[in-house]
Amino acid sequence: MTWDSVWAGGYPPVRIAFSDARHGLAGTTDSGLLYTRDGGVTWNFTASMGCGVSDCAYPDSVHAWVANACGIWASTDGGQNWSRQYGGDPPWISAISFSSPTDGWATGHGYNGVDSTYHTTDAGLTWVAQRGFGFVGSCMAAANDHRICVAGNSGTIFQTSNGGASWNHISGGLGAPVAQIIFTDAMNGWAAAGGFNNFTGRGVTLHTTNGGVNWSFQRDNSDTALSAVAFCSPTTGTAVCTFFDDVNHTHGLMLRTTDAGDHWSTLLQLPRRMLWDVAFTSADSGWAIGDSGLIMRTTNGGLNWSSSYVAGGFGLYGLHFLNSQVAWVETDYALLHTTDGGVTWSTQEFSYPDNCADLQFLNADTGWAALIDSDDDIVGRLLYSEDGGEHWTLRFTEDPGVLNTFSFTDAENGWGAIYDQYWGTGQIVRTSDGGQSWTPQSAPSSNLVNKIRFRGPNSGWAGMMDGSILHYDGTAWTPASGAFKPQKYALYQNYPNPFNPTTQIGFALPKAGMTTLRVYDILGRTVVTLMNKNLPAGNHSVKFDANHLASGIYFYRLQSGGFTATRKMIVLR
Repeated sequence: MTWDSVWAGGYPPVRIAFSDARHGLAGTTDSGLLYTRDGGVTWNFTASMGCGVSDCAYPDSVHAWVANACGIWASTDGGQNWSRQYGGDPPWISAISFSSPTDGWATGHGYNGVDSTYHTTDAGLTWVAQRGFGFVGSCMAAANDHRICVAGNSGTIFQTSNGGASWNHISGGLGAPVAQIIFTDAMNGWAAAGGFNNFTGRGVTLHTTNGGVNWSFQRDNSDTALSAVAFCSPTTGTAVCTFFDDVNHTHGLMLRTTDAGDHWSTLLQLPRRMLWDVAFTSADSGWAIGDSGLIMRTTNGGLNWSSSYVAGGFGLYGLHFLNSQVAWVETDYALLHTTDGGVTWSTQEFSYPDNCADLQFLNADTGWAALIDSDDDIVGRLLYSEDGGEHWTLRFTEDPGVLNTFSFTDAENGWGAIYDQYWGTGQIVRTSDGGQSWTPQSAPSSNLVNKIRFRGPNSGWAGMMDGSILHYDGTAWTPASGAFKPQKYALYQNYPNPFNPTTQIGFALPKAGMTTLRVYDILGRTVVTLMNKNLPAGNHSVKFDANHLASGIYFYRLQSGGFTATRKMIVLR
């Protein structure tokens, strides 16, 4: 097979769509739109779309759509004239696909971090927002069917076969960035994955009992953004989360487990407060932090918590305890430092007005901080301190690129990850001179690395943005197994609960099979069948709309592969 070059001028085309063998469109990186009427032999300029083209759809020779950072554009004359159909938030429409001239899908990414999938049934006159999947690079809608696939730039693929009523995660990681990896001993560890999409969240915990070689899925709450988990014993742990209510107000949520994470119960809820991190220094003593300078403390293993606020009302994001007395807290552009167990806190400022992405102290004096330029977040800096954070010197910088996470095993040797925002790729790197220089390492994935942590020179983990986990055993990086296939059947508590009028019901299937999910009233009568079909193994979530139901107690039951489970939920008008 041979290829002939048919376009060699101007900015390169990035998306091409054909409606038939002759009619085609091509969008370029400089906002230009080209068209062909002879099967691509010749191309002519037809319009400027205002900014670079992300994707285009051409279901027939008359109707066409273009997606870019300015919104969605439509043509009803084969691409000669264009008008903007959608330009809301998120403004950057990254992918678009039409199964017919009237039925189409688009995915968007907002500059404020909000992501959504949109659906139209009237040729784009109206677009209805559904759920978000993070940054999506591809969207495919099948003709004459309700099947749609969306794929993220980190390798995650979601698929729906019922027009978007429910989505299955069929490839890649968990679809949520791994925010934290912790171990209570050499064998037992947990990974927390979570994040926000379109004012909903994802809260996932994974558990390993063999030193991180295998991970099992424990918990998924599709409306809660899980920030961090901490364990004061091999069985007792605390998780901090954030969720949005029906009017998009944020609330903090603290969860507790006493069975190593198999089940979590709500310990407390903080209205209009976001919780970001939690840590334990002993079986009894623990800390949690949040926005507006919130610091919480427990002295009985997480059963009860007291609250205080530091002056200035900083947002507090990362908690780093060296021991029960010495700790650092990440804030906006600075650190808080205590040497008396949190009785008093002093402010330690960086020499750059940047955001702290990661922090580590080996002892009371030696530490590093990874900063991201607050004005241009494609530049990263690594700072070094020899006096406990009182003074910082520049140790390493990368432009373009950001060293967003790192982990040192001693004063000279460490691992990190650099991400390239232009291309959406990540690179694991290694240093042997205290962070002054970094060498790229071979790894089985070029996805973005969200967190990297080492317990020793030959034992490390990299948590990826798509939810996958890589393991380093002293010789090579390999994908950790078992993280994405549930090890057992599970029916999760719906969230939110109580709710009005919609809620999400999640469940896990360790193997494929016929699956039924029904809702019953308090008398045992079937209200609605939400699912009754063969499903693949994996973690699933179904949206339930109770708009037609009266307030009261209802039950939902899952049946699959001989497994049956029932949970209670409350509709509250």
